[in-house]
Amino acid sequence: MKEVNKDILRAASVITKSLLTLDKVAQEEKHSVVAQEVGVLNGALALLGNVNFRNNLARRFVMKHELNQKFSHLCKEKVPMTRFLFGDDVSRSVKLS
Repeated sequence: MKEVNKDILRAASVITKSLLTLDKVAQEEKHSVVAQEVGVLNGALALLGNVNFRNNLARRFVMKHELNQKFSHLCKEKVPMTRFLFGDDVSRSVKLS
């Protein structure tokens, strides 16, 4: 599942770079069709973000059964995800529980 996340992020990066270029064209040259496509691609990018989030939740769920029971709370949806699966400060999260 981690490899799937890498592919999602690579695709999102490519789409973002294209979006920036297309948005610049739409703004400078007043292309309404291009502006409309920028909106569609923004929606696709949002979907990729949601897929990434849901995939990370699935990864946590799978890992929950392998973790010591006292750390299972780290797998809950309320624990923020950053660039790390369990947030930036796992040791702090463990201490707070």
